[in-house]
Amino acid sequence: MAYQRLNETWCDGLAGKIAEAEAREQAKREDAERLAEREAALAAAARKQEEEREVDRAAAARKQEEEREAALAVAARKQQEERAAVLAEREAYLQAARAKQGALRSRLKELEPRHQDPRAAPHPRRRDFVPPPRNPRCPLVPIVPPRRTRRSWR
Repeated sequence: MAYQRLNETWCDGLAGKIAEAEAREQAKREDAERLAEREAALAAAARKQEEEREVDRAAAARKQEEEREAALAVAARKQQEERAAVLAEREAYLQAARAKQGALRSRLKELEPRHQDPRAAPHPRRRDFVPPPRNPRCPLVPIVPPRRTRRSWR
């Protein structure tokens, strides 16, 4: 019986060691599972954070593009208004010039009416510049004064 008892003790010790080894292995597996879960959670959090950053970048890019388009629209509107103002100014200038031209033409008609008949008497205010009659024997030569000499100055 002593052998049997010794054998049982030895078997119990061996069983205890096996149970401890299995417990250690189980603890290692559980630690590995927890570590894997933790790494998976960290990776998921990192992915989520990266997605949020990407969404923020896209929103910032959209906002910047909208601001740029708005600025371009404002610049185009301002340029169009400036062109319209320049065109209005030109049109006003042309209308004023046409009005002035019309007034001058009517004043000219008032001062010097046009005659349909060339033999009709001229307008009393009209002056005809007629050159004086020429003598055909006398050519038109300019009269040049004689050169002065020193003696003539004295």
